[in-house]
Amino acid sequence: MDIINQNIGAVVAAGIGLMGAIIGAAITQFGVLALDRRREKRDCQGLASALLAEVKAMVHVEEAHSYRALYQDTLTRINKGKAVPMPNISYETNPARSVYYTNLSHIGTLPVPIPEKMVRLSYEYEVIAADRRCMDKGEWNTQEQPQRITMLEHHLKTYDAFVALAHEVAGHLETASKK
Repeated sequence: MDIINQNIGAVVAAGIGLMGAIIGAAITQFGVLALDRRREKRDCQGLASALLAEVKAMVHVEEAHSYRALYQDTLTRINKGKAVPMPNISYETNPARSVYYTNLSHIGTLPVPIPEKMVRLSYEYEVIAADRRCMDKGEWNTQEQPQRITMLEHHLKTYDAFVALAHEVAGHLETASKK
């Protein structure tokens, strides 16, 4: 009977030890998951904050240099029949320094609708940059007046869409950087 009691005691002790190991492993796993979620949340907030700063800087530069007014004035003068060269502002962009491009593989981790809107915003900014590079190279000066008018109108429409979208994206990024 002592042997049976000892065997039962050993089985119970082993069962208790096994349950403790299972519970300990589960608690550890939940802890790791909680840390991963915190890290992901922090990374998402940091990315949103950095993108917010970049979007605000882009809009600030555009507004501080009054680029829209410059192009609108050029369009107005061309529409009046004046021979006006296209503006040359020595416009350069370097995507390699962009927060957006250096974190492109992580943009999808941001809350909806930020990824889709960030891609659109980046595209519109690149269209504006391409237009300005053409102006800087004098390519637009070779166009006939109606073509120049059409090009400037398109540039201004793209510019206005970019600024409106930038403000919208900034609002989403502001929220995501605080969640």
